[in-house]
Amino acid sequence: MCDGEILPSISPHTSLMFLKTSQIPKIPRDFYFSRCSSDQDANFSAANNYTFHTLWKRVVHEDYDSETTNNDIALWFLDEDLTHNKRLSTVEIVDLLPNGECCEPGDALRVIGYGWDEEDTTNSSRTDTLEFADQEFVDMENCDEALLGGYDAYAEEQEWSEDGTPEWLVSEAMMCSIGPDSSVPSDACWGDSGGPLVKTGTNVQVGITSWGLGCARPGWPGVYTNIGLFKEWVEQQVSEMAQTTTTTEIISETNTESDENASAASMLELFGTNVAVAMAMY
Repeated sequence: MCDGEILPSISPHTSLMFLKTSQIPKIPRDFYFSRCSSDQDANFSAANNYTFHTLWKRVVHEDYDSETTNNDIALWFLDEDLTHNKRLSTVEIVDLLPNGECCEPGDALRVIGYGWDEEDTTNSSRTDTLEFADQEFVDMENCDEALLGGYDAYAEEQEWSEDGTPEWLVSEAMMCSIGPDSSVPSDACWGDSGGPLVKTGTNVQVGITSWGLGCARPGWPGVYTNIGLFKEWVEQQVSEMAQTTTTTEIISETNTESDENASAASMLELFGTNVAVAMAMY
């Protein structure tokens, strides 16, 4: 699992979090996720600041495309509210501009994560501390042009079998950023997927780390889910969950799978739900 973000509570027992779509189908129903680790290479333990939380429902965006990484977002429903934990902070989803973009060209942004700090992971490891990289916004047209310009060379380097350059790489469901100083490239990288891209100095989230052609390649922006485009979708999923899913239904469904899952579902009667959101490619 990669990084994620928590949104403010949508009820006394519910909050929202962003993660990574491509991993969702691989995660079992009784999956436990951990947060706030201090050492990426250490065991899962309280001494390493790990805590565990049960997942009981997943919703992948119905139009997610694994080939283009389009609509790279999903929801997780958890069994408790995490927003009151003093070690955690929440984010809010940006409101898009009339042109469908989150920002103006050059706006200052910051990407945050626990990933690798270099593209070659052979002789490196993920960071043990939460790191950030300063970025600036790149509009969709210029981002797509830059990445298409480098696509063939990168595809050859990676020995991809596809023939020809695609017509587009960046859609309206995506947004881009690049390091503000071309002489010191900065970017998200492997292991940062699902992490937030926020407006610098705020908790306003504009993107979810999704994919890129390598990491911090000069002139090539990183690509993120354009989270503002999915604000209504997120609200709709949460509303449908609240209206159509009852604790009885959850326990009944879970009892058909395993006693262990049934025990976790029974906790919902006491603790309510917590929602998490997800995402792909780094």
